[in-house]
Amino acid sequence: MGRSRPLSKGAEGRLQAQAASGRESATELRSLRANFTASGLRWTPDGRHVVVNVLGDSTGQDILVLDLDSAGAVRPLAATPALEWGAIFSPDGKWIAFTGQYEGDEQVYVVSAEGGVPKRLTWYPAHGPGAPRHGSDNQVYGWTPDGAKVLFRSLRDAESAMVQTALYTVPVTGGLPAKLPMYTAGAGEFSPDGKRLVYSPLFRDFRTWKRYEGGWAQDLFVYDLAAGTQAVVAPSKRTERDPMWIGEKIFFVSDRD
Repeated sequence: MGRSRPLSKGAEGRLQAQAASGRESATELRSLRANFTASGLRWTPDGRHVVVNVLGDSTGQDILVLDLDSAGAVRPLAATPALEWGAIFSPDGKWIAFTGQYEGDEQVYVVSAEGGVPKRLTWYPAHGPGAPRHGSDNQVYGWTPDGAKVLFRSLRDAESAMVQTALYTVPVTGGLPAKLPMYTAGAGEFSPDGKRLVYSPLFRDFRTWKRYEGGWAQDLFVYDLAAGTQAVVAPSKRTERDPMWIGEKIFFVSDRD
């Protein structure tokens, strides 16, 4: 179940057809950009391309790539009737990992940054569907710094008491996902050297509470993967979330003010 396998013939056929027509529809998509609601922008390391999730009246939620060297030319990466979201470039900019709902539930996929047929990496049945505040299962958060594995959050080990969700990595070449050592985790990102990981213990991505100070108010932690220790990051009585590394600095969203 953890091995990389081909998509079903029906799903692969639909994706191949979309991939073949993608470049031809770039001009049309440019003219429709005003009708898209965009979210989740991610840049390539060289800053020349942006991958973005879009919500349009006729396309559902899809993934587009913007070429900043060509006056903002837009091309669909994986425009299908199914949902795709959470797209993130690999460290070398050659691949894009995302969460897709092609064959009934949410799974982790990768696709060439040039387009093509996505490759499915996870196979454990997803939980859900749940309420909108629960988000989705198998949500992609990033990559290991060497680009060999995709980082994602999953409910596969949830037991509804202490563990809600946890973070995992899965090899791009295929294989079983590996759970990271934190007992429970929501969002997270590796440090540039891959030796540490900043994470939130809880998953709060789709909860819109403001100035909340109850049991789901959380701090952020930096976990040292070699030492097996962790340290809290800039705690407050309210919520810190969505951490990311830029060099040796950690940026995050907070309700403290």
